[in-house]
Amino acid sequence: MKILQINCVYDYGSTGKITRDIHKNMQKNGFDSVVLYGRRQKVQEAGVYKTCTEFEAKAWNVLSRLTGHPYAVTPFGTLTLLHRLEREKPDVVHLQCINGYFVDIYRLLNYLKKNHIPTVLTLHAEFMYTGNCGHAFECNEWKTGCHNCPNQKEAINSTRKGAAAWNWKKMKEAFEGFDDLILCPVSNWVGERAAQSPIMNQYPIYTVLNGINTDVFHYREKEAVVLREKLNVGDRKMILHVTASYTDPVKGGKFITELSQRLDSEKYVVVVVDGLNNPPPKDFCGIYYGRANGQEELAAFYSAADVMVLTSYRECLPTTCLESLCCGTEIVSFYFHGDEGEGSFPEKYVHFIPHGDMEQLTDTVKNVSDHPEEKKICCEAGQKIFSQKVMVENYEKIYKKILEQSTD
Repeated sequence: MKILQINCVYDYGSTGKITRDIHKNMQKNGFDSVVLYGRRQKVQEAGVYKTCTEFEAKAWNVLSRLTGHPYAVTPFGTLTLLHRLEREKPDVVHLQCINGYFVDIYRLLNYLKKNHIPTVLTLHAEFMYTGNCGHAFECNEWKTGCHNCPNQKEAINSTRKGAAAWNWKKMKEAFEGFDDLILCPVSNWVGERAAQSPIMNQYPIYTVLNGINTDVFHYREKEAVVLREKLNVGDRKMILHVTASYTDPVKGGKFITELSQRLDSEKYVVVVVDGLNNPPPKDFCGIYYGRANGQEELAAFYSAADVMVLTSYRECLPTTCLESLCCGTEIVSFYFHGDEGEGSFPEKYVHFIPHGDMEQLTDTVKNVSDHPEEKKICCEAGQKIFSQKVMVENYEKIYKKILEQSTD
């Protein structure tokens, strides 16, 4: 069986690492595996191909602001990708996160549909079933066609009149009549939302939780001690916040700043690890570390912390939570599925509270950090659910299932 994955990036960010982990494990398990990706560095690795130049992708990023169509882009990159697809002749195509201006999504879906190629689509975000935005928040326009999009500038970075409705219609047309398609949302919440979308509510849905490399993300006791000494944490409780961007409003950095002001600095210290090195405001009262130096150091941060705090307004399945649990550190989090938490998390080690409730956030952080659960037990509970081994096994079952369906 030959599996071909398509993702925006390879070995970078959460979806790039997931794509890499599936690729490596498929090869290890005796399958043919190929990856096509479009953005960032060119990788010199067998079976991994970059299909789009950075120049074309960046150019279409700008052009799409004028057209209002961020998923109808990069004709040359798309042609390169389709030629590679034709050459590889995969048994199953697995679409990961395919935004990022490296491929014309409509052309790709129509090609797979027309050629009856069994396809698995992982829903890492909402844009494939909303037709536009990565997070719809409280808006329900995606259920009826996005004719009156209230947040078009934020959703597709364009103010062109009627663009959101056109995008929605094109996405719906691209999915119509796709005989060999299985949807794999990364959480039950995403799956429930996809089932409400006219774009894809006719297709089977099987939730597959993301998995991480537990050879890296596990409790690192020695590294944790060294890191706490390096940061001069002392006997204080270490409150960790790991974010892709501290200044992104959706990620809720302002709540971490307020939390740092509310906590007694002699008893608690808030530590921020920020993937984009976007420093917090001057009134932040803690330790801003910036970007971690590799995944091993990031795992050491999780291991050293007494609690990890998530303040995002919306997430599909936050990788930071998976990493924290697998390193043995409990989580205090705002609800990030509207008024819901994430049902796949082990309840004992994840404490959800209403979004924006700073009193409850502060009290819960104090209580959890002062009375933590045994790290090794928390680590085992996290790895039982979120290891890459479990994820790969589940995808192997999905690949076999769709192949059986397509040959019936």
